[in-house]
Amino acid sequence: MKKTAFGSVLLLATFFLPLFLSGQVNVRFRHFGKKDGLSQNSVFAIAQDGRGVMWFGTREGLSEFDGYRFKIHRHRSKDPNSLPSDDVRSLAFDRFRNCLWVGTIDGLGRYDFDTGKWKSYFRPEQVVSHLNYNVIHHILADSMGRVWVSTSEGLKFMGAESDNFMPVELPPLAGMDIKVVFEDKNRIWVGSHRGVFIFPEKTDLAKSPRPAQELFPELTPLAGLHLKTIDLRRAGEYWFGTQASGIWCWKEETGKLAPFRNQKNDPKSLSHDNIRSTAVAPDGTLWVGTFFGLNQYLPDQNGFRRFLNDDYNREGLRNNSVRSVFVDDRANLWVGTYYAGVNYLNEEFSRFQIFQHQPGINSLSFDVVSSFAEASNGDLWIGTEGGGLNYLNKKTGQFSFLREGQGLQGNNVKSLLL
Repeated sequence: MKKTAFGSVLLLATFFLPLFLSGQVNVRFRHFGKKDGLSQNSVFAIAQDGRGVMWFGTREGLSEFDGYRFKIHRHRSKDPNSLPSDDVRSLAFDRFRNCLWVGTIDGLGRYDFDTGKWKSYFRPEQVVSHLNYNVIHHILADSMGRVWVSTSEGLKFMGAESDNFMPVELPPLAGMDIKVVFEDKNRIWVGSHRGVFIFPEKTDLAKSPRPAQELFPELTPLAGLHLKTIDLRRAGEYWFGTQASGIWCWKEETGKLAPFRNQKNDPKSLSHDNIRSTAVAPDGTLWVGTFFGLNQYLPDQNGFRRFLNDDYNREGLRNNSVRSVFVDDRANLWVGTYYAGVNYLNEEFSRFQIFQHQPGINSLSFDVVSSFAEASNGDLWIGTEGGGLNYLNKKTGQFSFLREGQGLQGNNVKSLLL
């Protein structure tokens, strides 16, 4: 006989369950929204500083989160020691300067952790060395102490020993709407609304970047595409996310370029072709945030696992419009959505399978669980305080029920004994 009690829903470690969940692991997200202290529920950017503190850029301020509580940073009119704008679109931690770079729709800000002060790079007509366009799409603080800022009016660059931004000369083919800058071991990659461009040697910036197809002809299909993200899943395997043409994988060693797009009747295809954000975990797991859903790349299947909002799953993704994804220094995943704040995934936290009452489908009959007992075949009898007795077939994951009027004297079951 085995017996215990819980105060609310039934929670079991996944190792205690059979393999009926195989391929359908019930990932459990934690959620943080405005009611928890987040400044606003549209989260466009995520970063982590050198202390391990998380930062979330929203449309109504910058939220600093130490794991326990949120602190909000906002723009204050006529105060230079404040956020340039409350509408934050990009973030990057700079370990060389020990600062956080914050891109907004009205300029760039730098928050100095040593002094706790802000500095704005803002309004070029006032200060020559500042940026000449105020909408900041993306920021890269590279491994050499340099800072790259992508704007709708070109690419800006700050040297490691400088405090001024200078424009980067781009080929006319690139256009001016720069969306992303990416650094690998040897090169700097630039993504614009007209394709991909490369600085072949990241230590030599004297020459303009070249169209990617000039250096690697197999990348010609990317020419003219509206690039949004560039990432490296493992050495030599690049991923290029686009605004309307899905995500493309290029393996430098073989020269193979392969597109991944949404296929209406293929559940292992990308959930949507509009790519908003990507992130790579230390183990090589690629996460892709799209206009409709979160995707995890499955190398063994050469396809994707989708995470979509389900109104009956309170532990799932809260909103399908994913704006930002970020993997922290402990390999935890943070997902920023357009309407539902931050979704947080910790693998240790997700080792548990939660059973809740979900109207309209086969599920636990009542959320208040008072007792349970294990049958001789390993299945579970579960007593609830209002839903009668539940029987969980661990092989199928299906529940059957015994309620008042079906041989049970009442629906409030306090204890079980087999």
